[in-house]
Amino acid sequence: MTFLTAPEIDALLAAPDPSRWEGRRDRALILLAVQTGLRVSEIIGLSCRDVTLGTGANVRCEGKGRKHRAVPLTSPVQDLLRDWLTERAGHPHEPLFPSRAGRRLSRDAIAV
Repeated sequence: MTFLTAPEIDALLAAPDPSRWEGRRDRALILLAVQTGLRVSEIIGLSCRDVTLGTGANVRCEGKGRKHRAVPLTSPVQDLLRDWLTERAGHPHEPLFPSRAGRRLSRDAIAV
């Protein structure tokens, strides 16, 4: 098993264009993935209601075998997700990281 180095993580986070909506979404998605280790299927399955910010900040997801877990969030991830959720302005049941059309991203969309 290999892990990303700090320079590799920095390069991934610098890749999305922050002037575009998709870039801000992708940066939040990448940082969440790096910090939590969530699988792609777990990330695309997240809804806005699955994020809890503030004291005890965490993201709740359903993993392999339909097991539910809550993963703690660091302050930098909280700050970025707070900004993203404000911009996103989604309802609790809507995808945390939607496509331009408002639907859940597919695994293929993440792979691109």
